[in-house]
Order: sequence, then structure tokens, then C-alpha cells
Amino acid sequence: MAAETKARQPQIRVLVDAAFCLSLIRSRTRGPLPLFQEHAPGEIGISAVTVATLQARAAQTHAPEQNRRALEQFLLPLAVV
Repeated sequence: MAAETKARQPQIRVLVDAAFCLSLIRSRTRGPLPLFQEHAPGEIGISAVTVATLQARAAQTHAPEQNRRALEQFLLPLAVV
């Protein structure tokens, strides 16, 4: 059963870092980005350390609650490892 479940999970093919995420968030690009169009949800990963870094950065801004919500939305299609 465990092997069956594991076979269904997508493999992480791309691991993004904090600098990449911040540049995407700051660019305020509308619509899906090519990276997200080329990969299925779960194929793009982000480390838990990077998530913590982004959360800390959001908390230090002039609008921490708004930025926290934006970060949560940004993280939805990413697999945290």
C-alpha cells in the first residue's frame, strides 16, 4: 500500500530558493508564470528553511498580515520539503 501511495505522488523536479521567490512575489506578475505552467503541482519544491525565511521577511514589512496571506497563496502549489 505504501509503495502504491508513493507512486502517485509527483516528484520534485525544481527546488526554489528565497531570492527566486522574493523576485516573483515582488514582480507582481499577473497570470501563471512559465515555471508553474511547465510543472504540475508538487513538482516544484521549497525547503522548510526557505519558507521560514520568507515568513520572517513578511513579518518585518509595513503590512505583515497582508504579506503573510500573499505568501500563503504563493506557497499553495509548492511542495515543502
